[in-house]
Amino acid sequence: MREEINAIVKNKTWSLVPPYSSQNINGCKWVFHIKHKTDGTLDKYKVRLVAKGFHQRPGIDFTETFSPIVKPTTIRLLLTFFVFYKWPLYQLDVNNAFLQGSLEEEVYMSQPLGFADHKYPSYVCKLHKTIYGLHKAPRAWYNELRTFLVSYGFIISRSDTSLFILRAAKLVLRYLKATCHLALKLKPISPLRLVAYSDSDNGRNLDDRTLTGAYVLYLGGSPNSWSSPKQRPIARSSTEAKYKAIVNSAVKINWVVQLVRELRLPVSHIPTIYCDNLGATFLRQNLVFHCRMNHVAIDYHFVREQVRDQTLAVRHVHSADQLADSLTKIVSAFIYQYHQNTIGVVDSTPILRGRIDGK
Repeated sequence: MREEINAIVKNKTWSLVPPYSSQNINGCKWVFHIKHKTDGTLDKYKVRLVAKGFHQRPGIDFTETFSPIVKPTTIRLLLTFFVFYKWPLYQLDVNNAFLQGSLEEEVYMSQPLGFADHKYPSYVCKLHKTIYGLHKAPRAWYNELRTFLVSYGFIISRSDTSLFILRAAKLVLRYLKATCHLALKLKPISPLRLVAYSDSDNGRNLDDRTLTGAYVLYLGGSPNSWSSPKQRPIARSSTEAKYKAIVNSAVKINWVVQLVRELRLPVSHIPTIYCDNLGATFLRQNLVFHCRMNHVAIDYHFVREQVRDQTLAVRHVHSADQLADSLTKIVSAFIYQYHQNTIGVVDSTPILRGRIDGK
């Protein structure tokens, strides 16, 4: 607790001021936490002074609170390149990160329990910097970090505003929180190709007859992104449903290609989408289907123009090799396990304990 208070004082987080009737004074509390190592043994005891943010009034004590969060796709894409090129990877942990963000609004807080000033016990804390628990804390920390990195020559990615690119050297700031027993295995397979498997469930939801479209996107041999949302409006045919799934895959591929270009990294071959519906794959360039698909004309031209310009390819794949199948429908345990292994989902317990393949 003393270390936490010393860090707050050193950072000039607040100053003591006399209270007055119109102030909205936020409470605060001490939060205790025990951190464990990956093997379950004790690492250290942690304590944090947290403001009772639920006392804050919107529009008075805070305004905008949105803070960008790095996209999982960005993390996986960068890690894939690091694995492929065998680059060194560094992790940076900022102590008391939220104490670095500057406040624009006037925010007052009661003095922390057990550490009230002996000379001014009735005074309150006028916050100059953010503190954990405030609604504005994440946004203020992001703004502070952004200003610092930009001043040192970093460029904010247009594809993901949480990614900062340094042209002279590639630095990745990341925070990964994995599940307890599953992880994605990234493999340095050459060539580095962008490949997506796209699928739809043909309206198996009996409640509202909506379709579930899905895709799994690979960079090299490693899964980079996947999604299985409901499709709206309701598709009129299986071809339309499959084609909408292709469009969603194409949108994601375009975003990834833009991010790769910003990083000035190479990707070999034209990005390819695999679909197990012949009608949908023919639709990418066959004008005969156009009269039956007027209601999806925008989506039709979005993909067709990319195929025509050779910036995207759409290919047919047999249903048995459709890796997005498990994201749209119920499959047998054997097929599910096959897809899980092929996609690259593995038991992470040995890796977390510092052992790979029993070594």
